[in-house]
Formats: sequence, structure tokens, C-alpha cells
Amino acid sequence: NCRGITKSGIARLAAKPTLRTLKIGGLAIDDEVLEVVAGMKQLSGLSLDNCDISDAGVARLGALPLADFTIYQNGKVTDAGLAMLASLDRLESLTLRDVPITGASLARLPAPERLYTLNLAQSKIGDAQAKLLTRFTGLERLILSETSLTDAAVDSLATLKNLKSLEMTQTQVTESGFARLRAAAPTCAIRSN
Repeated sequence: NCRGITKSGIARLAAKPTLRTLKIGGLAIDDEVLEVVAGMKQLSGLSLDNCDISDAGVARLGALPLADFTIYQNGKVTDAGLAMLASLDRLESLTLRDVPITGASLARLPAPERLYTLNLAQSKIGDAQAKLLTRFTGLERLILSETSLTDAAVDSLATLKNLKSLEMTQTQVTESGFARLRAAAPTCAIRSN
């Protein structure tokens, strides 16, 4: 929790050329602070936990060379804001947990073969958006827990041949659907309801 952090405090961190990963959280982290973070061109990892950020703030981050990006517990970031991250062509791990996205922004993310980990737990991803996941051919770990996915998403998910781990707890997928997934991906560890 960064209650006392200020824009100038983040600016002092920005002056450290060896800083590669930044994990910050709390409602004091807002779009103004992200303006400073956007200038940290050496960052390869950024985690924003329960921050008061919006689409405009996230859009500022599009020029960072991020390989690992996390937004957790944010009700203001939408698909429109995430679509502005289309320039993040180095992403290997993306977490959008408890963020009210529907998945439309997934179609705009670059380098889908490079993304190895995708966490969309507690998002508004549904069966129609599961088809968009098929473009991420390099995925090895996928987390879709606490979404509205049903058995209708199984055929799309079964095409992800590189998956080693799939977490789908608290979804509407039935045991029959999970059995189909296990048959299609016998080497994938599947965590179900």
C-alpha cells in the first residue's frame, strides 16, 4: 500500500537506471503517477494493484518495453484503455485480474505468439471472447477463474496446444466440458471447479 507515495517520490525512483520491475498499489497511485512511470523506459515489469487509474493513465504506458504487466483490482480500466497498449510487443506475461474487461482488447494485443502467461480471472470474459484467446498460440499458462465461461468455450480453449497449466475454478464449465478439455490437452494441468 502506497498511501504516502507522491508523484515526486515515484520520480525519484524513475532516476534509478537499474530499476527493472516496479510493483505499486493503493489509491494514491493515479493517472498522474502513471505519467511519471511512463518515463521509466528501463522497466520490463510493472504491477499496479488496487490503484486509482483510468484508461487515460494506462494509455500512457504503451511505450514501455514491458515483458510482464499486471493490473489487479481496478474498476476503471476498460477494453478501450487496454486497446491502447497495442504497442507492447514484448509482453510475455499479462495479468488483468478483477478488471472489468470483456475481452475485445485481446484482439488488439500484439505478438500473440510471445505471450506465455495470461491471467483474466474475475474479468467479464465470456464464451464469445474465448475465441479471441486462440490467437495466443504461445500460451503456456492461462487463468480464467471466476469468469462466465461455459462448455461453449471448450472447443476454443482446446486449440491452445502449448498450454501446460489451465485454471478455471468457479466457472460454468461442467465436468463433461472439463473431460473434453482433458482429452484434447492430456499434458495440461487443468484446475477446475
